Amino acid sequence: MIEPVDFAFQHVGLERSEPLRCQPQQLDALWATGKVIVLNEHGDACCANAQQIFFATENISQNRPHHATFLGLHDGLGYFAITLESTHLLGMETVNIRSAASTWPVLQSSIFAQAKALLHWQSQSKFCGRCGGLVDLKSAGYSAACSSCGLITYPQSHP
Repeated sequence: MIEPVDFAFQHVGLERSEPLRCQPQQLDALWATGKVIVLNEHGDACCANAQQIFFATENISQNRPHHATFLGLHDGLGYFAITLESTHLLGMETVNIRSAASTWPVLQSSIFAQAKALLHWQSQSKFCGRCGGLVDLKSAGYSAACSSCGLITYPQSHP
């Protein structure tokens, strides 16, 4: 009998921990010991090397940046996503999502896919679809609220 091969995006991913998204003190505590995936403007993961997929949060900032997206928890460790342009990092190796799917462990590639989808949605959702006003990210990156009319939008989460 042939054993099924692990496929990168079949992993359930992180515990999304929705109740934590609106609790800044708990997010700050998770940031202090968490991990960060950094994506460039093309949605590629920026890595120090092939073995260092995630950065320790203190390598990004001592305090949790307002724009850091909380992805969720795994084994009590908080995972966050942030754009390269909002960091001080330079000269990073990059990995695209297809390469990660074939070479990274399944949990890590699932986290990458989640981060890529959310950061892309955030980059495309800067203005309100109803009135055209600027939006502010809320819920640790999982919603956007219009500063003019108050419309709240969420990323689409298709399987």
